[in-house]
Amino acid sequence: MDGELTLNAPKNITCACGIDALSHGLEGVVASVKSPKEDVEKSMQCVKLVLENLPKLIDDAFKSDDQMIIFPAGLCSRKNHGVIKDREWGKAFIKKSIDTDRYIVPVHFIGENSKRFYRVANLCKILKIKFNLAMLFLPDELYRARNGKYKVIIGKPLPPSFFDSSKTHLEWAQWVKEHVYSM
Repeated sequence: MDGELTLNAPKNITCACGIDALSHGLEGVVASVKSPKEDVEKSMQCVKLVLENLPKLIDDAFKSDDQMIIFPAGLCSRKNHGVIKDREWGKAFIKKSIDTDRYIVPVHFIGENSKRFYRVANLCKILKIKFNLAMLFLPDELYRARNGKYKVIIGKPLPPSFFDSSKTHLEWAQWVKEHVYSM
């Protein structure tokens, strides 16, 4: 696909095309069906192109008025020893909030993925596979959960000015995490 075709499209269309391109590129690399070397090389080129442009797209998104969803831990929660828990939260969302004057709306999504999802995630950890293979199962997880019930708690928006110099960005991220889990 020619990425220039999406330049004048609405941002959500451009984003969806980028995600679609990344998914197709990854599919060509990790597919269980043996692919010709040229196809794998094209798939790798696709993934590289999307990843090279990702930082600019993220910056553009933060500078826009569009709403964004951020997983401060970098991925969905994982289950360890029967307990669902986030990894450590990064500080980037605090820094970007301050730098781009964007409010943070805390959202606590209470739910659980399938046992299969957590098994794949744990297997990758045991085998020291750095690629987030479980992520590829998320669309299927959503489809399987279509009639499920989840609890979503939306907190009061936090203005960028709230994150003053009394704490580091990482300390503020930890504070927001504790705040979200206490809602």
